[in-house]
Amino acid sequence: MTLYEIVKKAASKVPKDVAYEYFDYERTYEDFIEDIDKMAYALSVYGISRADKVGICMVNSPKLLTLLYAVNKIGAVAVMLNPKSKGKELYTELTMTDCAILFFSDVAIKNIYEYAILAQQNKIIPVIKIDTKENLPIMFKLGIMKKLYPFGWDSRIISCIGREYYYSYKDFFEKYNTLVIEKADSRYNVHNASAKQDNNVNEYNDKEPAIILFSGGTTGEIKAIVHSSDSFNQSAKYCLKTEEPLPDKITMLAILPAFHIFGLSVAIHLPFVAMGKVILMPFFHADTLCRRFIKEAPSFMPGVPTVFERMLKNDIFKKAAMNHTINAKSFRHGFVGGDHLTEEVRNEFNNILRENGSDGYISMGYGMTECCPIAVCDRDIDEEACIGYAFPGNIIKICTPGTDIELEDGEKGEICVISPAMMLYAYTEKGRIIKPYGENVKMLHTEDIGYIRDGRIYFECRIRRIIKVSGHTIFATAVESVIESNENVEKAYVVPVHHSVRGQGVFAYIVVKKSESEAEYRHIREDISRMCKEELIPYAVPVGYRFIEEKDVPKTSLMKIAWGELEKMAALEY
Repeated sequence: MTLYEIVKKAASKVPKDVAYEYFDYERTYEDFIEDIDKMAYALSVYGISRADKVGICMVNSPKLLTLLYAVNKIGAVAVMLNPKSKGKELYTELTMTDCAILFFSDVAIKNIYEYAILAQQNKIIPVIKIDTKENLPIMFKLGIMKKLYPFGWDSRIISCIGREYYYSYKDFFEKYNTLVIEKADSRYNVHNASAKQDNNVNEYNDKEPAIILFSGGTTGEIKAIVHSSDSFNQSAKYCLKTEEPLPDKITMLAILPAFHIFGLSVAIHLPFVAMGKVILMPFFHADTLCRRFIKEAPSFMPGVPTVFERMLKNDIFKKAAMNHTINAKSFRHGFVGGDHLTEEVRNEFNNILRENGSDGYISMGYGMTECCPIAVCDRDIDEEACIGYAFPGNIIKICTPGTDIELEDGEKGEICVISPAMMLYAYTEKGRIIKPYGENVKMLHTEDIGYIRDGRIYFECRIRRIIKVSGHTIFATAVESVIESNENVEKAYVVPVHHSVRGQGVFAYIVVKKSESEAEYRHIREDISRMCKEELIPYAVPVGYRFIEEKDVPKTSLMKIAWGELEKMAALEY
């Protein structure tokens, strides 16, 4: 089944159930499918057809859902873009995917203007602006108005690409949608008297390209990753299987953005597979998130570790937790991915859940942009490095890096995946094609280092975070762990630098817990240097240390560490 057909199936079985909630605004499945059908027809009348690429640069909102599934219905490919990406990055992504049209949330208008400046010199495509303020509470509307100040961005974009290429969502929809809904025959018999009949739902299959996401921000090389409908459906199906028995009606709090594989596959699409409800949140706002969670916790909630850390630090959440007033009974599982979840955060959050009447928990999962989530920890696993067991229908192996040679239980190597949730293929801005490969069975080489012990999967680090010093393999994470054991250190970031004798050396950036005097910094540096010499092999001891503030650590638009940028900084400093 395609993504659209999943929603259509739910609409036929539970038409009156709420498909999604957006603050005080709700749509039932029958209303949702009608919205999708109308938009699909508008796109079709405009000229979008099978295999065309449609850019979606939006925050989580009702119109994002409508567009995503409308694009899928007509067999086009949804290209998911980050509204926070700068114009140059948007231009690269839209150009390398050959998008025919772009829809964007108005909060991204300054970045869209930067994109338009570049586009006017090359290929111009229609750009459709969506009003983010619609259906939002007043405080969010005021916040968005501040983001749009100074005003006049529309005229600036028009000056670059021309009035004929710039629409509001309302104008585009009214111009290209002249639909008649024949409810007497069928709620979904959508057609237009002057255009072709709406009979193209099954013209393509669920193994064809449906979604393009982007990766590579940590290395600097942008990579477009192509998924089918089936990869999202399979991931959802097996993820739900691990949660059986399911509640009668699941709810999913979607705080992660749709341009993130975790957000799109788990937070948004999975609930529709289960005929449940999505609770949409357009931005991460700690107070709003905590109030919604306290009022009635969802069944499931995926998030990066920072989401749960911020909740624990939030005064509203802390007060409710202390008074045992969190309505957490319905909470089942919080899937955590994208970064390392500390034992401290996991235990504190899970204790709060128990004290507020829930037997649910948060735990680490495993996936990547090239493969929808395929593994998760159960409640009994409390080892920090463990990412759990593979979902049913998925196979995870540990191989000698870059080969199909499988290693023994407990041996460290590259994590390799055989899964129906894998990407079809990926390609870089330079035209390099990347596909799962293998002699007998296609296998995705993740470039992650880990090991398997008694069926449990353990993650060590990315291959690119292995530093080769005089032929010795040094794990950057191992060096970071030693430095972070110092009582004054909040975080350590270790990268390779060129070394005239050893080929590579280890260089450490250090974030301290509080600002110190120059003399105190010297004392901390000496203490860290002593610890490293005592606990690490000589080749792993850093050749240089630099103190840095967390705000100055380069990060991608997804708030991951931009290791490539950090390496460039180190090269200039060493």
